[in-house]
Amino acid sequence: MNKLLTLAIPTYNSERVLPRLLRSLADQDYSKCIVFVSDDGSSDATRSLIQAFAAEHPGVVSYESHENIGIGPTRNRMLDGIESPYVWFIDHDDEIRPGCLAKLVQVLGKSNLKFSGWSAWSTARCPTAGRRRHPTSQGRWRARR
Repeated sequence: MNKLLTLAIPTYNSERVLPRLLRSLADQDYSKCIVFVSDDGSSDATRSLIQAFAAEHPGVVSYESHENIGIGPTRNRMLDGIESPYVWFIDHDDEIRPGCLAKLVQVLGKSNLKFSGWSAWSTARCPTAGRRRHPTSQGRWRARR
């Protein structure tokens, strides 16, 4: 079954911050999503945290580990293995609010977007969005149809 959205999470030595992201992902609706985690050669307990999360969510979480090549090449490597029409790169120190995936999938399912990028969701558009904001963010969608 093809999924609409892949959550792509590159990690590197993330054992201190990754548990918060994994907790925030634990109760999301994955019916149209898959989680793909790529560990960039961590030397701490990152791999075991990811493996435990994957074991708790079989069929939802895909995992790979490779030698350290850096964040850019890791993201490119991840894109090579993704088959869904939409990808959301999530940093290992982010947090996803409850219901955010369901809202995002709903928006993506109704759109014909070729590209969408955002630095933050405004709370008016998605009250369940994460808290991180880029300093210059106005919290608006930027999309090209």
